[in-house]
Parts: sequence; C-alpha cells; structure tokens
Amino acid sequence: MVLSMASTAVLRSIVVKGRFFGVRGGSCSCNPCNCNPCHCGDAAFPNPPLWRISGCALEQGKAGAIDLAYLVALSLALPRGDASGNWEEILLLDRRATPEQQAILMALFEDKLDSFPAELGPQPHTRRAVYSTHLVYQADATRPHLSVDLTPATLTLVRAGTEREPGWEPVWSYDGPVAWQEEFVI
Repeated sequence: MVLSMASTAVLRSIVVKGRFFGVRGGSCSCNPCNCNPCHCGDAAFPNPPLWRISGCALEQGKAGAIDLAYLVALSLALPRGDASGNWEEILLLDRRATPEQQAILMALFEDKLDSFPAELGPQPHTRRAVYSTHLVYQADATRPHLSVDLTPATLTLVRAGTEREPGWEPVWSYDGPVAWQEEFVI
C-alpha cells in the first residue's frame, strides 16, 4: 500500500513509543548478541553471523485514529544459500497489521532497520521485499523474546523488492532472546 496525501497527513500526527532490538545467529557465545560487527570473541577476526535481525517493537502508538500499539517490524538478513555467497535482506511486518498499519510501519521504520552484518562490508541499499508474517515478541524486563517461523507458506508478500533473487524464498526460524537497544519516542 502506498501512502496517499491523506495518509501523509496522518504521519504528521504520530505518537509512537517502543524499543529497537536485534540479534545475530551463531557468531559468538553471547546469548543474545547484537554487536555489529561482533567484538565479543576474537575482535581481530570477527566471524560473520549465520543471520542477523534488527527490529522494533511498539509499546504504544497512534497515527491519527490508527492504533499501532503492540505491532512488530523487523529486518532480516540471511545468505541466499547459493554458490554466490550473497545475502538477502527483507523486511517483515506483523501479520496482525492492517494495510494502513503496514504502510505506516514501512514509512516510519524501513530506513531505520538495517540488518546486514558489518563483517560483509558496505552493501548497496536497495528496496527490500516486504512480507507479512506471524511475529511473536514478548517484552520482559530482563530478557525479551522473539519467535518467528518463516516458510513460503507463512509469508504474504506486501511489496516486491528491487534486487530479489528469482526463485529465492526465505526459510528461517528463531525462537529465543533478543538484545534490547535504545528506546524511541516519535
């Protein structure tokens, strides 16, 4: 969904509070680790992760009359699984979000959520594919938790990306803790 002029006016009336979070898969013994690059182990030879996410969880929020509370958005970077060694980065939106809420989440957070591991070096920023899926984020005062199970059957394409590998479908799952980053108020 593209924001219309009326929707753009809604963006000016946003009040949102939440927290950024992230985690890297399999690059160090921290649980969870979200360093980018990871300096927890051998800083001279950092290991790239198996995957990396950067996300945000909204605690409360409204855009005009549109409620945004308790929605989650995250960016996921993972290898394409082919001989090229290239990685793909996609944006995942909470399946509970309506098309209007999805558009607002994309407008607010798409440019803020970057999950490419620093060990890969600079990456061109292209328009990522955006999917809707079941995201379960549980806030906890000491250890927030994320559960995601991606298969082609659990994904709904919201917007195609510009650099999407033909025939590539993300398959990934995670059920574990995430590292909190800073809180935000917009």
